[in-house]
Amino acid sequence: MSLQYYNDLASNDETVRLEAAHALLSELSLANQPSAASVEYALNRLIRGLASGRESSRIGFSVAFTELLVQLLGPQGTLGEALGIDFDRVLHILKTATHPEGSASGQERRDHHFGRLFGLKAIVTSGILFQPLSGLEHWTEVTKLLLDLARKKSWLREECGSVLYEGLKAQPHCSFDVVLPVTEGLKDHNLVDTPEAVAISLRALELGNKGAVRTLSWENGDPLDPSNFARLAKILKETSSQKDKSKKPQDAQKQSGSSQRGTWNGKLHFVWDAVFARLYERADLTVFKEFWDVVIDETLFSAQASEERKYWGFLIFIKVLRDAHVESLDCIYSKNLLRCLINQLSKKDRYLHTIAQKAVKVIQNLSHDRPGTAVIALQALLGPNGSPSFDKISKSKTIERLVFLAEGHTLTEMLHIIERLMISPATDEAKAAESRRQVLADLCLNTLRGLPGGTCEKVHPAMGVILRIFVEHGYFIRMPSKESLKATPPFSPATQKLFRTRLFSSLGVLVSMTVISGDSWLYKTLRIIRKLEKSSDHSQVFEFDAEIAEALGSARSKLKEIHKKTSRSTAERSRLFQAIELLYSLIILRIYDGDQESLSSLEDLEAYYNGLSKVKSKSGIDVRAPVSLVQLFLSLSVQQSQLLRKLVEQVFGAFAFGMNAEALWTMLEVLSTSESIKGQEDIFDREDDEDESPSDAGDVGINGGALHESDQSASGDDDDDEIVDMEDMDVDEAEKLDAALADALGTRRADKLNEASSSNDSDMDDEQMMVLDGHLAKIFRERKKITSKKQERKDAKENIINFKGRVLDLLTIYVKQQQDDSEAVVIIRPILVLIRTTTSKVLVDKARNLLRELSQACKSKHILLLNKPEKFWEILKDVHAEAMRDASKVHASACSQMSVLLVRALVASDRENMKGVVQVYADTWTQWLLQKKSSVQPSFFTDFVNWSKTASKQLHK
Repeated sequence: MSLQYYNDLASNDETVRLEAAHALLSELSLANQPSAASVEYALNRLIRGLASGRESSRIGFSVAFTELLVQLLGPQGTLGEALGIDFDRVLHILKTATHPEGSASGQERRDHHFGRLFGLKAIVTSGILFQPLSGLEHWTEVTKLLLDLARKKSWLREECGSVLYEGLKAQPHCSFDVVLPVTEGLKDHNLVDTPEAVAISLRALELGNKGAVRTLSWENGDPLDPSNFARLAKILKETSSQKDKSKKPQDAQKQSGSSQRGTWNGKLHFVWDAVFARLYERADLTVFKEFWDVVIDETLFSAQASEERKYWGFLIFIKVLRDAHVESLDCIYSKNLLRCLINQLSKKDRYLHTIAQKAVKVIQNLSHDRPGTAVIALQALLGPNGSPSFDKISKSKTIERLVFLAEGHTLTEMLHIIERLMISPATDEAKAAESRRQVLADLCLNTLRGLPGGTCEKVHPAMGVILRIFVEHGYFIRMPSKESLKATPPFSPATQKLFRTRLFSSLGVLVSMTVISGDSWLYKTLRIIRKLEKSSDHSQVFEFDAEIAEALGSARSKLKEIHKKTSRSTAERSRLFQAIELLYSLIILRIYDGDQESLSSLEDLEAYYNGLSKVKSKSGIDVRAPVSLVQLFLSLSVQQSQLLRKLVEQVFGAFAFGMNAEALWTMLEVLSTSESIKGQEDIFDREDDEDESPSDAGDVGINGGALHESDQSASGDDDDDEIVDMEDMDVDEAEKLDAALADALGTRRADKLNEASSSNDSDMDDEQMMVLDGHLAKIFRERKKITSKKQERKDAKENIINFKGRVLDLLTIYVKQQQDDSEAVVIIRPILVLIRTTTSKVLVDKARNLLRELSQACKSKHILLLNKPEKFWEILKDVHAEAMRDASKVHASACSQMSVLLVRALVASDRENMKGVVQVYADTWTQWLLQKKSSVQPSFFTDFVNWSKTASKQLHK
């Protein structure tokens, strides 16, 4: 027999181990007629290998020993009978080889204990104990050896119990006589109140041996009877129940020591598999909930529980999440567990932070595979045991991800749960209710933002549910007949306003989408409002007087009329009617929001629609947007609302292609406004002045006349002068305040010490101190005024820059719509002036992109229609005048690009215009050479020369 087999059995390579085991067993098979001595030698070597800690020896030798037992004593094995080796001989060899000598070290004793454990496990696993001809005394002897080892070494107790449990589990039909030695042995070895005894009891019950279980003193003969839960809780958290308090202290200590584990193990005990398998089989939710509350929540997750017990609790929680029926999951989100989960998630340095994160990931993953679990998890995490602010206080995105992963009916059900929590936030304090409702409202809004876009109401009915929640609780007060449906506490005005704000934010997300029926989401929102207005269970937040109510009624009727025309008109008119419908819907919604100033906008829009309705021709429709309508666009676009900005950009495109000169100037005039407080006042005064004549505004600058002069007031030079003046004023004021403060305190600045007189250094009395307090208070009030003025100027500048940015966005839309009309070129000079004068890089980039868009559009159309050539000549001269202004390279490049664009249009319309173009460039070149103040860049002329090379080829054809 080769000794190499035994060396290979200890290899870390599984393939080598299996090959060695196969070769050894083949050599010891009956076909090779081995001797009894060689077989006993193999048994001794294999058992000694079980006691070795070298590499993977226990694993390899255990496999070989188990298979050798099957060959010797198994149902098909006749080798043992032929050689005279029976079970008693094998057991004797095992006990002898694993009995440590008196002089053995601690490590050697541990190795021998492990060897005996693995040997007994191999005997049980081989199945030789439960053969028809085997006597119960063999099973009883193995049971006794395992229980002796479990009692002697508590750190081996779980493995010993596992061997006995698996032995019983491997037998589908065990008699009372088979189970009784195990239960009696547990009692005799004082191992009744151990997790191993619980697992064996549950296996005995599965086999129908309730009588054997009664020997372990379980009430009603079942460890999972509710009357045993308190005792079971103490056992399963690995401590002695100490039921018999009449015992002497030393006996109690002895019992406790035998019932407890040696060391803590980070893996779950095998008893939990048996416990939950039995609970799932019963399918009694009442018992399951009581078990969870007593054994898990109040024990492993109690405030006094150690971190190790809580770790087990999280492992059990994860296990049940994966294995339990959906109906049972509602019971496991218990109060103490969720409190611990929140605490551990909130900080990364918490001891159980990692396992808590794992639990949350399991919840999220299951919500995708088993959608029903997501609804239960959401209700539990946001409910009384959790918190509506779960994500905030746990510093995680658990709820957000749960909702984002949900689809269809599951998501709709989640939103209904969120709404119920809004109505009843589980608190009577108004401030706390407001805070929780805000969190839930934000959750709804974020959910809407996370949904895919497009025409998908059928796929995501949740969109309509979210809008209905915001409308119902933002614009109405519920007055249901059932007390349970009433909001407790009632929604405060601040919360109602919050819901209305979130509604507008939601519509800002949905404004570019359509409902599956073809309606806009704004129109659908008004239908929801109208439906709730007719409901007897709701009253409106805002009560309208007769005039507003009449205007709203008229507007709703007009909106229905427009909605019908949208589907019946030609494509061109339908697009226009859709735009008007959106505007009508928005203005009506703003009136419902309490904005009574929108009534005037409603009148302007109605006047425009009435004029449009009179047009009968299907071609050549005059849909030119009046100044009042453009002013409405500007007033809406400047609002800090995503909905308003998106809607204006969407609707403006329907009107942009027909905008007249007066309306266009209304927009361009904004670009010439000074970026200062004065400019802000001019804009809003101009918007509020209803008596201003549009023709007066149209005479300035559109045709290139007065704009030459008017742009001086908005030039960067004046702005810079104003800024310098303001800064000088601030410095002067600061110096005056410093001087006043020095006089009041009797001190001087360091640079003024030489000029100061030090004749009076006496201390001040109380009266002088009182006077000084008054002086100091006045001085600091003046200093505060200076600070507020600086902030006011800063805010005014930001407001004007934002407003100009919105106008540039609208002009970009206009250019795309007007790319084949000569009216578009009138924007060139105001845009160039803006590039030169503004202090905002953002505006410069937007303006540059706008001119680039104009240039590209003209190239794609090959030519601009020249119905007014004189206008092009005038604008070309204005561009050359701009090019001579001292400005940035971006400004110079833009001037050159626009000049070439205009030249191309003029020459394309008439070849003779080339002479005039050359003369304009010659005049500019002359001024550049002769005037010191001329700042034309050389590239301005080289760009024209480069274009001329290409153009000359076309002209000679």
